[in-house]
Parts: sequence; structure tokens; C-alpha cells
Amino acid sequence: MVIVTDMQTFPDTADYGDPVARVPARVPVYGFDLGGYRPTALAAGRANRHEFGGLGDATFTLIGLLEQGRSAGWPF
Repeated sequence: MVIVTDMQTFPDTADYGDPVARVPARVPVYGFDLGGYRPTALAAGRANRHEFGGLGDATFTLIGLLEQGRSAGWPF
């Protein structure tokens, strides 16, 4: 699942929990925050949950590398 957002998901004072909690853990979720590098709305850092600041040409290469379990130097 790919989510492209400006991170205006919820009011700053509300705590609605993990917005992708119903997505099975086996399904990778890639969040792209176009609003900058701010706290994520996703529970990033757990298996199959990834949050990135920005979106560029190398985005889909990055997703492929993550799904293959590979690493690469910059620019990948």
C-alpha cells in the first residue's frame, strides 16, 4: 500500500492511533509525507511499515529494494 499525504490526517490535539492498524502486518505500507519531515502518523519502524519525507524519481526503486530485502548506496 502506498500512501501519499501532506500529513494533515488528524487534528494536532487528537490521538486516533495508527491509521493503518486494520491493514494486515504482512502487507507493506509505504507512507510519503509531502509536507516535510515531521512526526509520522504511521507506526513506522515496525515490520512492513515505512514512512518517508518527500517523493522523488527514486521512490519506486526504493520500494523495490525494501521489498527485496536489499540495500544500496545513494543514489540507489
